Amino acid sequence: MASEDAETVTLDAAGEVRIPTIELLTGRGFVTGKSGGGKSNTASVVAEELLDDGHPLMIVDTDGEYYGLKERYEVLHAGADDECDVQVGTEHADKLAELALDGGVPVILDVSAYLDDGGHDIVRATVEALFRREQEARRPFLLLVEEVHEFIPESGGLTEAGKMLVRVAKRGRKRGLGFCGISQRPANVKKDVITQCDWLCWHRLTWNNDTAVVGRVLDNQAAEAVQNLADGEAILVTDWDGTRRRVQVRRKRTFDAGSTPGLGDVDRPELKSIGEGLLGDLTEISDQKREHENRLAKLEADLESKNERIAELERELSRARDLSEMAEQFTRALTGDAVSSASQRTRSADDPTHHELGDFEATDEGADGDGTADTPTDDASTGDATSSDNTDTAATTDIAGTVDADNALDTDEGSEDPATDEAAGEPSSEAGEADPIRVADDPGGPGGSNPDPADGRSYADLLDMDVVRHEVQQAEDHSRASPTYAKGIIATLIDEGGPVSQRTLLSRVGGSSTDEVTTMATTLEAMRTVEKEHTDEGLMIGIDPDGVRELRETSLGRERTRSLADGF
Repeated sequence: MASEDAETVTLDAAGEVRIPTIELLTGRGFVTGKSGGGKSNTASVVAEELLDDGHPLMIVDTDGEYYGLKERYEVLHAGADDECDVQVGTEHADKLAELALDGGVPVILDVSAYLDDGGHDIVRATVEALFRREQEARRPFLLLVEEVHEFIPESGGLTEAGKMLVRVAKRGRKRGLGFCGISQRPANVKKDVITQCDWLCWHRLTWNNDTAVVGRVLDNQAAEAVQNLADGEAILVTDWDGTRRRVQVRRKRTFDAGSTPGLGDVDRPELKSIGEGLLGDLTEISDQKREHENRLAKLEADLESKNERIAELERELSRARDLSEMAEQFTRALTGDAVSSASQRTRSADDPTHHELGDFEATDEGADGDGTADTPTDDASTGDATSSDNTDTAATTDIAGTVDADNALDTDEGSEDPATDEAAGEPSSEAGEADPIRVADDPGGPGGSNPDPADGRSYADLLDMDVVRHEVQQAEDHSRASPTYAKGIIATLIDEGGPVSQRTLLSRVGGSSTDEVTTMATTLEAMRTVEKEHTDEGLMIGIDPDGVRELRETSLGRERTRSLADGF
């Protein structure tokens, strides 16, 4: 029971072992002992004594064994499972600190049911809120932490929760915030914290590593004695009076939820309920969190639905492009047949100009090196030649028109016969003066060579075409990335003269994320202007010369089709 003197609390049954209340509330303590030695019982006795005197405290319960205090006291049991009075998360930290310090509500922060790092997160947030609020409240208040070695271990790094607890242990006293750590393995607890404690309670320890800590902190005599202590017996060391004594701590009066289960049924006592008014604000915070999570889930579902719709539209667009490509291939096939048929019709025997055209070609084939035909010498030929009438003139005009039309087509497609160019009065195309893209049946023939980006001259030429500019504009209009990326990517590839990495593209176009560069590159790839390749150096992006040529050929095929259609 609480001491008659409100300035102290008693730990033993006889009432002889007394500790100043203010030292418990604002000092730094450490209670240790192997499992079954009595350390958690001692911590519960300290809590009972403080609660009897009306002093609130907060217990960080790692094993869910302190709810037994609710058998006698109105304590807020906050945690993650349904056994708690209220389920809390980091969003409740400020309110828990407010209830504890301003409202004087004792709190059991039960972290036994949190998954992964959830327990550490709420401990960090709540202890930080206590530390911050104590600067103004300055109310003597004890923070008791079970299994403290999990938060402030001797080896390994500290979590954010551990760093916050160390901060309280070192600086909390000035604000009125006390600290008491409980552990069954003192060897695993950060020694800087143990050696700074004002009071220490050593229950039975048997492991060499643990007794060695007793020897370093106290002495070898204490290290020997601590191995033979009975259950509940401890060596109590207090700095304020400089004493070391062997004490027997009393059994706690509340339900022992941490005792080892026996074969019989355990009768759980009726626990005191916390006032509904205290839970109102915490419940409201939980409701707000739930609404936020529901809204977030809805937004994520909407986003997923939109992404699925975008993917569906992209698939439809891809199918449409495939159909368009098939139609263009079909058009090119028909264009080839149409040209052949037109040539045959022009030279058909039923054509009244056929014989005249044959004479014209014969004359052309008989021309000498300077381009002039041999002059016939017999009188019959001379007479026939000089007596040509208007019909002959008209036929010749038609023939010339036919030849001009053929030459016009040849100019578009690239002549395969230099002699034909000379006969038509056109100079032979030189490689340096040729159109950058020459569509020909023989890609390797003179004047029909397809440029290779490796030669360093073709990128700009390949892209200096209306059809390619059109595809780039389409990419700007339809991509989800910034429209400026399309021309930026193309310009970079032209300037570099070869494939570049996506990071290089990002730095050149001035973007903030490689995702947008990759998105635009994917759109341009679908437009057949660039190509992507995964290499050991990462994703490389370059001009797609074959795709550009196909675009060029498709465009020329359309033009020829329109020209032939207009001539029918």
